[in-house]
Amino acid sequence: MAAGLTVGDFSRATHPSVNTRRYHQAGLAAPDAPARNALIAAHPNRLEAGLAQTRAAAGSLRRLLAPAAGPAAVEHRSVPATAAAASTASGSPSDTARSPCEIRPRV
Repeated sequence: MAAGLTVGDFSRATHPSVNTRRYHQAGLAAPDAPARNALIAAHPNRLEAGLAQTRAAAGSLRRLLAPAAGPAAVEHRSVPATAAAASTASGSPSDTARSPCEIRPRV
């Protein structure tokens, strides 16, 4: 029976680089040149898609941070009186759930 090496022993003996291991994991080190070339050719498309998303996000941020082009439109209007309720209890929000509060209409 032939003596063999474990994967760990072979790795220590040949000292493959991290890049070499990554190429093997990605299938780029395979002898199948057309498959390798297809993977490599698709990579710029993935990079360009990510770049397009980054550019869109940067453009949105620029528009948010840019000063307004002119004065803001202010509209004056009247709203009829509406019944509303208010709590007069004081304390933390968790306290108001346990304590009674007075509700009275405001006009």
